[in-house]
Amino acid sequence: MKVKNQSSLLLLFLVINCNFKPQADLMFKDNLPGKGSVKVRPPISSSLENTSVKANGVDVAEENIEVKLDKLLGTFMLEDNEGEVIRYVRSVATDSGVGASGDQAYTDDGFYNLLKSLGALKLKEMIEVHLKITKVQDEALIAIENINNEELKQKLQREFDDYKNNYLSHLKELFSGFIPSGSSADNVHYKAINSGYEGYFTSIENQARDFMDGANLYAELPAAERSVIDYIQGVVTNPAIGSANDYRTYSVTEFTILLGSLGDSKLAEIIEFHLGILKAKDDALAVIKDVKRDEFKQKLQNKFNACNDAYPSHLKGLFHEFAPDRVYSRVINSNYADSFAYIANQAGSVMQFEKIYEGLSDDGKAVIDYIRGIVVTSGVGDDDSADAYTDDDLYALLSNLDALKLKEIIEVYLEIERVQKEASDAIEDIKKEELKKQLKREFDVYNEFYLSDLKSIFVDGYDPGSVHNRTVNGEHVDKFTKIRDDARSAMGLENLYVGLSADEQLVIEHIRSAVSNPNIGHISSNTYTDDEFYSMLVNLGALRLKEIIEVYLDIYSAREDALRAIENINKEDSKQELKREYDDYNNIYLSDIKWAFSGSTLDDVYDNIMDIDYKSDSVDGFTAIKDQAISLK
Repeated sequence: MKVKNQSSLLLLFLVINCNFKPQADLMFKDNLPGKGSVKVRPPISSSLENTSVKANGVDVAEENIEVKLDKLLGTFMLEDNEGEVIRYVRSVATDSGVGASGDQAYTDDGFYNLLKSLGALKLKEMIEVHLKITKVQDEALIAIENINNEELKQKLQREFDDYKNNYLSHLKELFSGFIPSGSSADNVHYKAINSGYEGYFTSIENQARDFMDGANLYAELPAAERSVIDYIQGVVTNPAIGSANDYRTYSVTEFTILLGSLGDSKLAEIIEFHLGILKAKDDALAVIKDVKRDEFKQKLQNKFNACNDAYPSHLKGLFHEFAPDRVYSRVINSNYADSFAYIANQAGSVMQFEKIYEGLSDDGKAVIDYIRGIVVTSGVGDDDSADAYTDDDLYALLSNLDALKLKEIIEVYLEIERVQKEASDAIEDIKKEELKKQLKREFDVYNEFYLSDLKSIFVDGYDPGSVHNRTVNGEHVDKFTKIRDDARSAMGLENLYVGLSADEQLVIEHIRSAVSNPNIGHISSNTYTDDEFYSMLVNLGALRLKEIIEVYLDIYSAREDALRAIENINKEDSKQELKREYDDYNNIYLSDIKWAFSGSTLDDVYDNIMDIDYKSDSVDGFTAIKDQAISLK
């Protein structure tokens, strides 16, 4: 009976020490192979050994490392699968043949200290990350297996294998750097739960699923919408469109993946965007077709062609970033359809103005053609804006003017044209070459300013009301009128001079030198410019000028007689004394000339000079000086 009991106890002991749990290397060998082989340790509880040492003469049992680990993990209350993860990680962390040369290989005691420093909560969090990685691997494999594109399936399988094979090294690196003292266990925990390694497998899974979703979405589209996707795919997969740096070129597979990642709702909006472009193009072409004048039609067609040719590059640029949200945002915020709408509006404005233009008189049409020639021509006026302003801009502006304002603008430019021609003709009729050149320069300088201002009025004034106000309130008519009048005055003076004797011309010069000298006469007397003086002579008329000249001929003759008589005096002191008297009286005479020509009107000037006392007083004064000089000879 005693032997039987002892045999039963021995059998029980053997059963207890048997390992019925599956080996960790069997669990992970398919999911997480490392580089080289990793030997997974047996269950901690299967290796109980006792050693004895003497301490103060007493046998003391030293716990085996497996027992210590088993007790520690027992306090953490881990599930079976969590314990298996720890055994697997221990195998990797303590294997010097895994990972990079600089990665730390733990001793058993070092690994024990790490677990103890981490504690149950942090350790469970790290185990959860590891289990998550094994889960996403399985999901990625399933997604790869479901791909019906062999090329993509092989590509993703290679990526999967690479990341899977690198996981052991990644795991070893995460556990490197632990020091028993300090907070390095927190660093190991932080690195483990934030490694993001599962993202590699999630990306592979997403690519696989997005490809299939994209293929299915495309297959379910109506024919019209499928043709839109075909067009977009043709653009974004064409390396000849856009530069390599600024425009991503997709493969067909990448584009299908993008379709799946966009989803049906966003894809529908992108299709709607392109359909909107097609409609805007058709609308613009329809309006251009109805423009009558071939010249304008061709310009509009050229604009349309340029806009249409640039669309593929614009579209490819919208897809440059391989990110569905960015592509979607760029597409729905694109306003490229407005470019075609703008051309359609310009064509409409041209058509509207064509109707207005046909109703104008020949002079009115000539004015519009003249304005167009200035504002849209390079090299006239402000050249910087020449390329920015087109026929379409001009006609859009003019078509928005009401009939009355357009008529007033035309009348202003007809008047400017009239006085321009009169001024130019008057200058050409001047015989005195120097004077002709002077007035020609004045005309040319102002005409250049006028052309520049005309261009500025239209190019800067996109508001029709502003264009009208600046035109009708301008000073160009007045300025050209003044140039014309100056030229006519000069021409009239030349005509007057033709019939004058040398003495009469000398008298006119004598008068001019007096009335144009600011140092002669009272401050209230009028000082003429040469132009004002000659203009005044012309305006007096030939008859009255002739009478004025006769008055001054008599005075001038008496003045010269007095001066000659003084020069004939032999006695020098008497000569100088009488010369001073002559000078005093001559200054009074010159002041009287300036006073006579300061009349407020031409009639006043004429009356002042023709007054009988004016001539007689001056003649008598110089005659008296002459008689005195004769008496002193």
